[in-house]
Amino acid sequence: MDDAADKTRDSTWSVLRDRVRCRLWVLLPGDDIKIMNATASALTQGTRSRIDIDLIGEFIDRPDNTSIYVADWRERRGKLAHLLRAIDVRLFSFAPNVSLAAIRAFGSAELRGHLKQQSTNLEAAKSTMRASRLYKAIMNELGVQTTPYAGPRDIAPETIYEFLRVQRLAAKDDKPLNKAVGSLIQACLKEDAPGLTVISEKKAIPGSNL
Repeated sequence: MDDAADKTRDSTWSVLRDRVRCRLWVLLPGDDIKIMNATASALTQGTRSRIDIDLIGEFIDRPDNTSIYVADWRERRGKLAHLLRAIDVRLFSFAPNVSLAAIRAFGSAELRGHLKQQSTNLEAAKSTMRASRLYKAIMNELGVQTTPYAGPRDIAPETIYEFLRVQRLAAKDDKPLNKAVGSLIQACLKEDAPGLTVISEKKAIPGSNL
């Protein structure tokens, strides 16, 4: 058993041989900030939004869970704990006002066409992103000094209604929303961490649904 464990550990932790750690940070955009924060809190542990590995394992083991993503993980169930520790997996709730700032600044014409307010000042959009928990976590990982996350704030009903218009579209195709959010993050990092190379991945991963 010790030999088998060592073999598994060596293959799993090989990503760290070059002192590089893979990070998989998942965003949970939505309209109800309280429900989003409650969901993220239930699935994470600690103060850095890290995924609760034991809870994910129990979720995968449920016989009534038939998700295609779960099927992929079941094939790797024996290595789940090692993989999720080797990969920095986190989950962040993503407030509707931040999503809207990204859409108004970088969204496609079709995506912006669903909004009543279709544009915004780019600097205002950057300020909104920089105040988010996600962006402050990115800054901390880069070693860039930033103010602590101030916590969630109340979202005006008008903002929620605006995001709901986009959410209906994203339920069928979330790529335009993802692209807008990525573009705003990239624009902020260009100023805050100019030595950083930011690449948007657009390729399918062979043998998977990603």
